Amino acid sequence: MKKTLAILLAMTMAFSAVALAVAADFDVTQEGTEYSVTSPTTIEFVSLPKEGGKGVKMAPQAGCTIDALKDGELVRDASGFATNGIVLFQNEGFGIDSDLELVPDFAFVMDFGAEVEFDTAYFTLYHEIKSCIAIPGDKQVIVEVSEDGNVWVPVGEGIFYFNADVDEFVDGVDDKEIVECAVYLGEDVTARYVRYTYTFMPVPEGGYWQYHTNIYEWCGFTELGVAKWTGGEEPEVLGDDIANMEPTKVEGSWIGDDGVEVKIMNFVNNAGVKTVDVTVYESEAYLENGIDAPVTEEYTATYSVVGNRVTITYEDGSIDKMSATIDEEGDLTLGTGIGAVVYSPYEAPAPVEMSGVWFADVDGVIMVVDFSEAGVMKMLYFEATDFEANGTDGTVTLSMDCPYTAAHNHIAVDMEGEISKLYVSYEGENLILDDGKTPMNLAPYVPKEPAVSEPEDESSEPADESSEEPDTSAPATSTPATSAPAASSEAPAEDGDSTMLIVIIAVVAVVIIAAVVVIVIKRKK
Repeated sequence: MKKTLAILLAMTMAFSAVALAVAADFDVTQEGTEYSVTSPTTIEFVSLPKEGGKGVKMAPQAGCTIDALKDGELVRDASGFATNGIVLFQNEGFGIDSDLELVPDFAFVMDFGAEVEFDTAYFTLYHEIKSCIAIPGDKQVIVEVSEDGNVWVPVGEGIFYFNADVDEFVDGVDDKEIVECAVYLGEDVTARYVRYTYTFMPVPEGGYWQYHTNIYEWCGFTELGVAKWTGGEEPEVLGDDIANMEPTKVEGSWIGDDGVEVKIMNFVNNAGVKTVDVTVYESEAYLENGIDAPVTEEYTATYSVVGNRVTITYEDGSIDKMSATIDEEGDLTLGTGIGAVVYSPYEAPAPVEMSGVWFADVDGVIMVVDFSEAGVMKMLYFEATDFEANGTDGTVTLSMDCPYTAAHNHIAVDMEGEISKLYVSYEGENLILDDGKTPMNLAPYVPKEPAVSEPEDESSEPADESSEEPDTSAPATSTPATSAPAASSEAPAEDGDSTMLIVIIAVVAVVIIAAVVVIVIKRKK
């Protein structure tokens, strides 16, 4: 019995060892092309320093080993470089004065246990510039094969370029990315041993790390293997001119019309996850109604950019792969030749601004619409005669507070759970709210002026022309109402004195003349 158990245990252990050695095969889709990936049985890391330079050190993360690169468990979402399944490789010659001629290379030797047929080099990278982890230099990999693991023969010309769609570091933006690379070799290859060789990438001028070093310190990998194209879009060998071309920054919103439909395309790059939201309208309807026209289609897809080519991958697995160029005016052209569509930069219209108080008389009932509170349309109802007499101080017969959201030419009002779309326009000073059935023509409301008591009319008092200048020497109450002001009574007093003086002078003159006459007569006698 014991012998039987020992044999069974030995068989179980042998089976487990074989199972662990079996390559992890899995399928992937890259830019609409389907591949079957084969993982190696073993992976050996090789440091390749230059003469006089330093080498490369391996640093598996979160307790994993190099075997994490062949387990078939793809790391899709990483919160940081210290994630299980990420293996980092450090350039030990890292520094501000690094000699670029001495930057070391490093390689992976993969043994598949038996010959495998493939046409694609497959690997996934981890990219985080803020931590000085970059993709391999020049976006290239050297692919070689061997029959015995000792003598290596390059595939094709040896150097291939990969489609690493990555962005430079932007301060404040999360730049953690997993980059999947399926590098088509252009021919079928059969081999047991395969070697991939990489180098480190220099820091670009103006790059995030330029004041600390001239060469990035780390490269990160999450999976290695070979692949075979099985379906979908036919792959192509990527040239240096495309791989290292400054990628077209397809980010933002554009609108274009191909004569049949209008598309608003909003390209969003959120920490390396690139999505495009597409809204489609029938052309004539859009020309008449703009974005308020009926939407014929609406969807979200993913996209990637390699050089000046954009690939859009839809939920059903179909793809559009086309050239993408942006001119000086900011217009985006997708495609070439007769099939090209020019998309202009698009900015959604600003929402309408609602303010003020408005009213309308509806068959003897006054409806007041008050937009004084942001986001709320307050509706008040009054009886017409009461409103005429008291305005909004009258008795409210019905009141409703209706929240609303504003679009560029209408408001969506929540009237007790029922959403009504009211288009906003103006006719002179009046506000028109049109629900498509019965437009509401509202006049601006002006609050009634408060009643003011009239002052006593002093014009009934007899006018006294001589009292134009009031007496400022004493309070008004000190002078009887019938008396003339003192200041105006002085002028007549001065005129009386003058008259009296003239009379006295005249009398004196008469007396003198009389006396002279009497004297003259006496002398003649």
